[in-house]
Amino acid sequence: MGTGETGGYSSVGGSAPQSPTHPQLPPIVYKVGIYGWRKRCLYLLILLLLCTVIINFFLTVWILRVMDFSVNGMGRLRIHSTGIVLEGKAEFLKTLYASEVSSRLGEALSLHSTSNISVYARNEAGNVTGRLKIGSGDITSHSERFVIYDTKENELLYADEDEIRIGTKQFTFTGSEGVVMEGPLETPEVSASPSDSLTLQSLTASLSAQAAENLDLSGGSGDLTMSCLGNLKLSTTEGKLLLSSQDVRLPGLSLE
Repeated sequence: MGTGETGGYSSVGGSAPQSPTHPQLPPIVYKVGIYGWRKRCLYLLILLLLCTVIINFFLTVWILRVMDFSVNGMGRLRIHSTGIVLEGKAEFLKTLYASEVSSRLGEALSLHSTSNISVYARNEAGNVTGRLKIGSGDITSHSERFVIYDTKENELLYADEDEIRIGTKQFTFTGSEGVVMEGPLETPEVSASPSDSLTLQSLTASLSAQAAENLDLSGGSGDLTMSCLGNLKLSTTEGKLLLSSQDVRLPGLSLE
C-alpha cells in the first residue's frame, strides 16, 4: 500500500513458462488506497475533528475557571459534611427542598420574591400538614394549630379550631372603633387605660356580666354610668342590695 498519489499496486498473475500456442497474458493490477478528492475530504474531516476537540478542551477549561469548580463545590456553593453553604445571593427558579435554611452566624437571612413566598411542611406520606404563604398584601397560615412563643419559650398566643389562648400579662386593643365580640368573653378583668374611658354596650341585643362569686363595677377616678332604653333591674337571690355613698339620690323614685 502506498502513501502517495500513485498509491499501491497489487498484481495477479503467474510466471508460467511461455508456450508457442498460448502466449503469456499481461498481469492484472489493482490499485489499493484513497486517491484524489476522497483523500482531500478525509484529511479535511480529520482536521475539523481535531479543531473541534481543541475548542471543546479550551471551553471546558474556561467553564471550570469561570464557575470555580473544585472538589469542595462550585463557585460560592460549598459542600460540607453538615450541608451546603452558599456565600452571597442565590436565585432559585424552581422549588427548593431543604430540612433547614439558616444564615451565617451574625448575619441576617432575607427571602425575596416578586410574587409570593410559600413554605410547606409534609408528612412521611407526602401530604401537606402545614402551609405558610406570604403574599403581596396578606400572610396566610394553614395548620392544625398556631403557636407563638417568646425567647424564653413562654406561650404568647395559641390558636386551634376550639380556642384561642393569649398568654401575655396584658392584652391591649388600640383600635379606634373598639372591639366587637360575636361570642362570650371570659376574662378576670376588663379595664381601660388611665386616660381613656371604658364602654361596654350591646346595640341590638342584651349585655350580660356574670361571675361565680363577686362582680365588681367601679370607677376609680371618675363616674360610673349605666343606662338602657328599657328597664334596669338590679336583683340578688341571696343577701342584700346595698347602695353606699355620702349622698344617695333617687330622683323620680316611685314606691309601689
